Amino acid sequence: MRLPIRNRIAAGALAVSLLLAPGCAADKDSTAAQLEKAAIAMDQGDYSVAESVLLALCPDLATCSDDILSLLGEARMGLGGVELTNLLDQLDPANRSSSSNQVFDAMNALFGTSAITAGDVASLQSAIDNLGSIGTPTTSDQTQLAVAAATHLVASVITLTSPDNGATFNSNLVTPALASVVTADLAILVNNATAVATTLGANDLTTDLNSLLVEIEGPNGDQVISAAELTAFVGALI
Repeated sequence: MRLPIRNRIAAGALAVSLLLAPGCAADKDSTAAQLEKAAIAMDQGDYSVAESVLLALCPDLATCSDDILSLLGEARMGLGGVELTNLLDQLDPANRSSSSNQVFDAMNALFGTSAITAGDVASLQSAIDNLGSIGTPTTSDQTQLAVAAATHLVASVITLTSPDNGATFNSNLVTPALASVVTADLAILVNNATAVATTLGANDLTTDLNSLLVEIEGPNGDQVISAAELTAFVGALI
C-alpha cells in the first residue's frame, strides 16, 4: 500500500498503513512484515536500516516490485540527507526564502542544516535510479522522483562549486560534466511536472519545481543546459 507523499511524510502514516493492511502482522519474516519494518525505520530516521531490509527483500533490483523500489527510493533520499518533513515547511509561504534564488534555496532547504557531501549526491542518484525504474509509477512516485532530481541537482552544484557548502559559489568550477548532470535532472522535472502539480497542488514549491528549468536555462528554451548557462546561473547564486 502506497500513499500520497503528503501522507507518507506525516509521522507514522506509512507505517500505520502497513500495520493495518491485511496479513501484515501475521509473520515477522513475511514480505509485508519486512516492508513494515522498513517503513518504521524510515519514520524513525534510520534510513540505513530501511535500505538494508529492502535490499534483503530484493537483492536484484531489476526484479523488485514497484512497492519495494518506491520505498527504497525514499530510503536513499533519506540517506542523501533530504528530510522530506522539511517539504511541509517549504509549502508554508511564511518560510520562503527572500533571496533572488528562491528555487535553488527551496530545494537546498530540504537538506536541513546538514553539510552536503559527495556521498549524499551518490545516494540521491541511487534514489533517482530506483524511482525511475518503477514500472507503473503513481503520481506520488513521480513527485518523489521530481524532488529527488531537484535535490540531486542542488547537491551536485553545491558539492562541486561551493567549497564552503553553500555560503559562496565559484562559477569557475562549473564543468561540462556538471552541466550534463543538471540537464538530466531538469529533464526528470519536466517529465514529471504534471504529477508534481497533482500531488502537491498549487503552492510555491510546485512553482519552484516547474520553474527551475527556466531559472537555470534562461531564455534559450532548448532544455539542454550548457556549461556557459550553468556558469551564469552559479555566478548569480547568493
